[in-house]
Amino acid sequence: MFTLATNLSRRMTRRTLSLASRRAQATFSSAATNGQDESSPGKSQNFMIVINNEDFRVETAVLNKMNPKEPGEVRMLTVAGGGDTTLASLMHQHVGHVTAVDMAPNQLHLLQLKLATAISDLTTAEAVNYLVRGENGSAIFDDKLAHLLPEESAHFFQNDGRLDAVHGPLRLDNDNVFNVMLRQQLKSDHGLHLSTFDEMDKAERQRLFDVLNSEQEHAAFTALLVPVLTAAPWYQVMPEDMQEYLLSVFDFAAKINMTGLAKVLQDRELGIFPFNEFYTDVVLTGHMKTLPPWLTDRGREVLRSKAHLLETQCGRLEELEGGGDAKFDLMTLSNCYDFVHADQAAKSIQDLASKLLRTNGQVLIRKGAGGADEVLKLAGAHVSEGDDLDLHDHTQLFYQHKGSIALGSFD
Repeated sequence: MFTLATNLSRRMTRRTLSLASRRAQATFSSAATNGQDESSPGKSQNFMIVINNEDFRVETAVLNKMNPKEPGEVRMLTVAGGGDTTLASLMHQHVGHVTAVDMAPNQLHLLQLKLATAISDLTTAEAVNYLVRGENGSAIFDDKLAHLLPEESAHFFQNDGRLDAVHGPLRLDNDNVFNVMLRQQLKSDHGLHLSTFDEMDKAERQRLFDVLNSEQEHAAFTALLVPVLTAAPWYQVMPEDMQEYLLSVFDFAAKINMTGLAKVLQDRELGIFPFNEFYTDVVLTGHMKTLPPWLTDRGREVLRSKAHLLETQCGRLEELEGGGDAKFDLMTLSNCYDFVHADQAAKSIQDLASKLLRTNGQVLIRKGAGGADEVLKLAGAHVSEGDDLDLHDHTQLFYQHKGSIALGSFD
């Protein structure tokens, strides 16, 4: 399963990676800006992601099954990332407090900008045009949003993050690298344009599915991704052992992204999957067309009444202080543990649960490489069986990917 990336890890010298990186970065730059306004500043270096790589519907499904005595009793911890899961969770009627944590302060600033946009007096159309295209960006940020931000976030977007504040943080340039590179590979190697999927005839769609399910194309996609990802700032600052482990699963991540997209699009054809869907819009076109919950009219109304219930903390999960009323009923830890071995992940989760969870509290994790349930079992959790949480996640990395999402409770 991990043969290609492992061999790449062993064979690629620094010079080879450097040369490959320059070629792939040029491709990435061209792909990311394709179709973007010429005035766009290009891809931001401020954020690792601007949209979560996992679906907020999973957390919503878990919250729906919880049975608090009163609305708003659930205390929840999230990893901020792109902010979408945090905001969708905050909207839930069971939730009365959310602590969003991230090691990268800029991701927390992005979360605050999304929240400020949601609770502002902008119309929904104005909010979307600002976030996606930066329409009237300077005036909107300065006049409508800056005063709604915490001081640190306002300062960031007035200085280092000014280009994102003005040109729209969710612009096409800032799409997920997997999406950008996959669209480019399909276009340049096969003449297939994902953005025109709905107009494709039966034969062209079948050709797309054949490519997405081809082992040869999985290897080609991996070779394209590796130099781009290993050149990324977030990868460069990782400890060497984490870099090696992550490099060893790049090929599997590439395969799952491609085969997962085929599953999503085929079920979309069958009517099983929503025709208009937030995450599918993004992978097909590079930006949202369907609104996420936090940007709908109803969602914005809910967030205006609950914005004060969000707390953010910058740092490692292990650095959080817990105890008494500060403990949580649910911790959703994103796919943080994709970067570490199972035994290390289990030890971390065990320590976090002991320190931060209330009795019978729950932990939700994702592992794109699979084995999420085994990690929770190693941590001593009572793993929930039969929830099929992967069916609630409409992203290509997790949809119908058994073992990639798991929920466990701790005594």
